[in-house]
Amino acid sequence: MIDAQESKRRKVGLGLLSIVVVVFIALSGLSFVQERGRPDPEMILFQGYSAVDGKRVFQAYNCMGCHTMLGNGAYFGPDLTKIY
Repeated sequence: MIDAQESKRRKVGLGLLSIVVVVFIALSGLSFVQERGRPDPEMILFQGYSAVDGKRVFQAYNCMGCHTMLGNGAYFGPDLTKIY
């Protein structure tokens, strides 16, 4: 009697596992099929300046030499992670 119950539980468990695996594979396949659009940095504007212009200024003046952004850079100046 105990063996029959254990066998039934194993079958149910394997059935649920197979359903989860099939759903996972289907969702994984769908995530690669959909085209994800990336924003064009030239189209992101703030007061008339594009994101590319801001990046050029940030790099030209070596702002990472003093400031931290997303954990990268120096810790002399304030953290700019939430500013941008």
